[in-house]
Amino acid sequence: MYLAFRPDGRATQEFAVAEMEACVRDVRKWMTQDKLKLNDKKTEIMVIGTEAQLKKVNITNWVIGKSAVAPSQNPIRNLGSWFDSNLKMDTQITKTCKAGFFYLHNLSRIRRHLDQESTEKLIHAFVTSRLDYCNSLLYGLPDCRLLKLQRVQNAVSEHLSSVISPPY
Repeated sequence: MYLAFRPDGRATQEFAVAEMEACVRDVRKWMTQDKLKLNDKKTEIMVIGTEAQLKKVNITNWVIGKSAVAPSQNPIRNLGSWFDSNLKMDTQITKTCKAGFFYLHNLSRIRRHLDQESTEKLIHAFVTSRLDYCNSLLYGLPDCRLLKLQRVQNAVSEHLSSVISPPY
């Protein structure tokens, strides 16, 4: 769920919290009607904004069911992507690069046992798919952050070029 609010005044923040709590109650009601359950203990909340905006926010917690949930200061995972409170996407980029290099390293260890087609499929399945997943979230980020992902892409290109002309 997403709700925009101005962090300037206490009343605005209280209104935002009340609206979110009402929305969660509505989702809980809908889920109960469909025989589903909202797990209060796994529910995470994050306030997103610039550093200056976040300094103005004074929200201690939201009431979710029978639990009080504090806004997270740590990155939160949602549908396989990692978000931080400033949307810098550093955690997402770091984890994507780490996974990409991990799989490239493992594939290089078994490369001599694979034919060209299998190697290409494995590289695309394990590495390229991770680079492509939710990459629209990275739109507009500075080049210094995107260069990390470009290094993984360059490594993929090197591996694919070695597939075309395998070392004998």
